[in-house]
Amino acid sequence: IQDEQLTGKINITGIADDLHFDQANSRLSYGQGASPTVWLTLKDIKSPIPTESVIKNWDTEVLANDIYSLRLYIQDTAGNTALRRIQVVTDNVNILNYTAAPNPFSPDGDAIKDETTFQADLTTALDWVISIKDAQANLINQFQGQGNSIQQVWDGKDTQGAIVGDGKYTYVITVSGISDPSRTDQVSGYVTADKQPPLAQ
Repeated sequence: IQDEQLTGKINITGIADDLHFDQANSRLSYGQGASPTVWLTLKDIKSPIPTESVIKNWDTEVLANDIYSLRLYIQDTAGNTALRRIQVVTDNVNILNYTAAPNPFSPDGDAIKDETTFQADLTTALDWVISIKDAQANLINQFQGQGNSIQQVWDGKDTQGAIVGDGKYTYVITVSGISDPSRTDQVSGYVTADKQPPLAQ
């Protein structure tokens, strides 16, 4: 897979073998960039792998698109070492994480939690759309943009500028490739509008 563009989950294969295999100091790691300063362990190798086999099924969809270095480090109990290192490039269209906060929020004009913000990190610069729907799946509001992250404020108003009623609303985030719109990803969540003050008597 040297220098390949990787999409989705891929099998990393290799050989890790020695008569005096050191299971405490043999591992497969990755780092971001061509010359990583930080290496993250993908798998501690606890036993020899004498023939070409799958060492790890690696989910690249959770990573920002970039160059990554893979490092297979093997040591034996006599202190001898072997190192294999390659570079790959990830190419995914994915939403890495997303939130709506504060949640619940209170769009009542008192300047306290009047707005909620939809946030998401993306694997690369993408076209994005946020659709907000009520309990009957009616479209309440919609936002769109482009970038490698999303930060969109919703003030609790519908497309006509009216404040929505109290209740739970579904938000759907859809992203698509800028050069290839057929590559998409979608997630959804809930955000609650609550303008009703507590009761104290």
